[in-house]
Amino acid sequence: MSHEINQLWQCNFCSAFFLSDDLLQLHFDEYRSRAAEAENCRAHANANADESSEYRLDDNEELDTIKKNSKCPYNGCDRNDPFQKGQQLRVHYRRHVACEEVCVYCYKVFRVASEYIRHTRYHGDTVEEKAAYTKRRCARLIEQANQELMAHLREEGHGRAKKRTWTEAALHSDVASLKPKRGEICVFEDAPGPVLSGAMPALESAHNVAGQVDFPQNPVNLQPQTDMFLPTQEDDDLYTPSLFLRMNFCRYPPSADLGLGLETVTGIETAGLQHTM
Repeated sequence: MSHEINQLWQCNFCSAFFLSDDLLQLHFDEYRSRAAEAENCRAHANANADESSEYRLDDNEELDTIKKNSKCPYNGCDRNDPFQKGQQLRVHYRRHVACEEVCVYCYKVFRVASEYIRHTRYHGDTVEEKAAYTKRRCARLIEQANQELMAHLREEGHGRAKKRTWTEAALHSDVASLKPKRGEICVFEDAPGPVLSGAMPALESAHNVAGQVDFPQNPVNLQPQTDMFLPTQEDDDLYTPSLFLRMNFCRYPPSADLGLGLETVTGIETAGLQHTM
């Protein structure tokens, strides 16, 4: 029996025995293929566990901006099931956000935001400066993912409408109660007559003021003015051209228009002043 055991080949990983070296190599090949599959399953399990922890940590955030049971709006996402909570959709959407980050602990390169955020949790806060930098980068990526998600949701109309305040709701109710139907004539108590709905406030005010003014019943008969002022001789003496110009326009040269010399003009002005006195 011991001789037979010595002729067997044992696997160093699972302690299994094989009758030949070829069978052991086949076992290794199968193990390698299953190991890759197991690693893939382990990665998904860690991702789900990390997302669940993120849901618990971020439950205090305001989630009413995203409708319940919303689907991922990213074009090309392979998930068709809706998300019960908005925070679940937020965490899921981070895997659709591209980035160029390098881990400051192990220098591993990441091109997806969700993978970088998940990876930083494995290193902890061993170095204060590196931990502070990592937290800032994670916060920036989370903010970027949320902004892109909300932009996609607004495009598809999934975003929940913002609630109105009490003042806005009351104002809307008052306006709706006063708003007449199309083609209806609205009569105001203070106005003397009907006012068409939709008229401008300035026109309505002018209409109200006009209705309060007492206008005469019959229009006034306006006759053309035929009386004319006929100057007399005294007016001619009073309004001597040179004297009139010198009194009203001090810098006006009367001799230029009348063709008179300065002595003649002065004599005429003196005579005019004596006549008026």
